Amino acid sequence: MTNIDPPDRAAAQKRLSIMPWVAKLFISAALLWYLLRAINFTEAIEKAKALTTIDLVGAFLLICVQAVLGAIRWKFVLSAIGARLSVTKAILITFVSLFFNQFLPASLGADLVRVWQSNRTGLPLTTAVTSVMLERFGNLLCVVAMALAVLPFWTRHVQSDATRDGFIFIGMASVAGLAALMFLDRAPKSWHRWRIVRGIAALARDTRSLFLHPGYASLLLVTAVAGQVALAAAVLILASGLGLGVRFIDCLVVMPAVVLVSSLPISVAGWGVRELAMVTAFGMLSVPPDSALALSVVLALTATAVSLPGGVIWLGLRRKNVRVENRKKNN
Repeated sequence: MTNIDPPDRAAAQKRLSIMPWVAKLFISAALLWYLLRAINFTEAIEKAKALTTIDLVGAFLLICVQAVLGAIRWKFVLSAIGARLSVTKAILITFVSLFFNQFLPASLGADLVRVWQSNRTGLPLTTAVTSVMLERFGNLLCVVAMALAVLPFWTRHVQSDATRDGFIFIGMASVAGLAALMFLDRAPKSWHRWRIVRGIAALARDTRSLFLHPGYASLLLVTAVAGQVALAAAVLILASGLGLGVRFIDCLVVMPAVVLVSSLPISVAGWGVRELAMVTAFGMLSVPPDSALALSVVLALTATAVSLPGGVIWLGLRRKNVRVENRKKNN
């Protein structure tokens, strides 16, 4: 057998670690290439120029509101599982995660950054992972519920049993996943000598503490729905500026499905997947493909602009952490 030198092994492991990111980059590029071939991109850009500064600022502020609501929701989750993190820190870390998410796979990248930053501020790693996982899962549950609530809309516009069955399957899988999380600590006592089993049991207890507590569950639901309302309002402002003639209820119906699809960790920052989803969904509302593409791109760029302050915040937090570490070494 041929021995592999440690440097070669490390290089091979590094290449393997970046393969998923490369695959997601390829998917984003392939989907965007497909859309650009099928849609007149020049026409889409011309339509986007019709947007005014007021339109862009309004959408920017509403997406900021959505981000802040996400941070507050995370704070409620932390409180439910008995952990402490100030609202200010939750907001700052959330914006940092949004900044890094522009270069990482879909929402998964933002979640990893939240775990990393909250752990650096003092949260135990297990608590950080659990809180982020439950916040993300709880938010997606609410988005799935909103998508199911408007299922009659989709079945009216799409004469396909597969579409209806797909939404129903996602809803049933989400409920089943929640039930499974709650009962993961039902393993035999003898198994609890293993650390991973104890960690899974703690996750199950935290899940029950959040979802079976009327107060925390209600707060999670309210902030999740409010976040989707803010996103729909931002889309409405941009759509109105583009002259698309869609209503607020149309945006509120379409965007939960778009968010669900865009949340899949198969692309970089949702690029490509989000555009295809919006072109398809708004096409059901008789919105021309080039106009829907313009709307999607402008929405994505606005979200990118919202994330940029996160880079400045990260530099500030980094300097603060360095000062704290130096102080500890000196003492």
